[in-house]
Amino acid sequence: MDWWVASGQWGVMNRWICTPTWSWFGGRSQDIAAIWTKRAFGGDLALDVFASFVMKAYRHFPYERPADLCLTLCGDGRNLSSGYALIVGAENNTVTQLYRRGALVASSRDKAALIIARQSRDPSGVDLHHDWLHLRLTRRGPKVQFELNGTPALSYVDPEPLPEGHVALWTVNNGVLFARVRMAFERQLPPVPPRSDAAEFADAHWTNVRDGLVSAAVQKSADGHIVQSLGSGPVAVQSQLAPVDVAANPILAFDYRIDPGAKVDLYFDLEQMQHRLALTGPKTPPEDVMDIGRLDVAADGRWHRAAIRLHDCLRSQYPDGRSFVVSHLTFGNFSNEGLLLAGFGGNAAGAQYAIRDFRLGPATGSAPPTVARLICPFDEPDNASALVFCLRSEDDAGSDPSDAQIQVNDQSFSLSHPSVRFDFARQRLALDLADAGFALRDGERLRIRVSGLRSRAGVAMREAFEATWAFDQRKDKQGPSILAVRARRGPLATYDFEQGLSDCEGLRPR
Repeated sequence: MDWWVASGQWGVMNRWICTPTWSWFGGRSQDIAAIWTKRAFGGDLALDVFASFVMKAYRHFPYERPADLCLTLCGDGRNLSSGYALIVGAENNTVTQLYRRGALVASSRDKAALIIARQSRDPSGVDLHHDWLHLRLTRRGPKVQFELNGTPALSYVDPEPLPEGHVALWTVNNGVLFARVRMAFERQLPPVPPRSDAAEFADAHWTNVRDGLVSAAVQKSADGHIVQSLGSGPVAVQSQLAPVDVAANPILAFDYRIDPGAKVDLYFDLEQMQHRLALTGPKTPPEDVMDIGRLDVAADGRWHRAAIRLHDCLRSQYPDGRSFVVSHLTFGNFSNEGLLLAGFGGNAAGAQYAIRDFRLGPATGSAPPTVARLICPFDEPDNASALVFCLRSEDDAGSDPSDAQIQVNDQSFSLSHPSVRFDFARQRLALDLADAGFALRDGERLRIRVSGLRSRAGVAMREAFEATWAFDQRKDKQGPSILAVRARRGPLATYDFEQGLSDCEGLRPR
């Protein structure tokens, strides 16, 4: 079988760190390691594989990570989700899943379908450190079946069987070895030369090389830097900027064009911890990554301008007044939520985004801020009690709500009031009517006025914003809020609360 490398490091690798003379063919990556057959196969198919895992540690047990051993049958040669995709030991080896063109069609949490390592008190399972796993994935007519170590583990009857396609071996954040790979088929199609999209790119602004590997196809044009997915991986480009002190350079601004199928965010390092400014990526960040907010962006394939005061976003997360020197600013996706790193649910081969006029610098401009839109309670699914003012500035300076006044009927509220909050990333000023003590009756009308806004360059808004809103009890369909404690830094599981809630934002509705 002829193969081509789609992502990750592939070659002859040591299985055991302590005995490096024993080596087999394998692949590894911190995100996706995948290889495809150059030929496609049709008819009844059987893929027979003996596989194991690369040692990830020497002095710390367990030595291997028994999870995410993956096969794709009848694929298109680029997208791992395009055919029958099998993930053995998914979700940290708690379930084995079978997908058909990205849709989950079968799964099992039975012991026979998982990678059960032999423990001292449990003689069943395999000696993961020495044995090989025998995987067999077949499609005979409409039936797709998976066997693990000779035992049927999963099956699915496809009403529309996929007739043919390529084979892929892959893994997620792991290293795998293959002692033997055999393919039985009824017909074989001529080999197709792989597309050479994965060329290294680097100029004065961006590079697509991350940890020594190419993570996306990048093309520089008069329309900016165009970044295209290879079908799997982080789809990332890293800025060539030197570390920047955002106290002196608080404004982050750039033009962007994002396709509807592209799921990307902006990542950067601060004090040896990775942070994320969410754009179109998953709702939750990857593990050990701190979220600083989400920008309101449009993934419509058209050019737009985005600008935020990054320094303010960081101050909202770290209010102790530290200096903020950021580095390794990177557009891409490092989350595997929903198997996104493998191209499930987004970032399929060819999905692209483009960046131009990227800068991190001082505030400039003389445009006054305005209230572009008012979001009232029940206008959005997650808003039951807040008046949300979406602020806009025609330049990159951003809005300064320090002196703003929100007037509702005869009551006035400033930013210092506990019911008023400002989202620096989204440039949204919000007054929670419930927290402010309003007990509204059905049909009651509110007179709303916002004044005193300035831009970060000191330019005042030209005129106050005024509106009215009537409370309609029929629109209130939300149940009681779930109370949650939110940690300002690090995972909440590490907090013991012996010194109070000083490092948390306290108990409040989620």
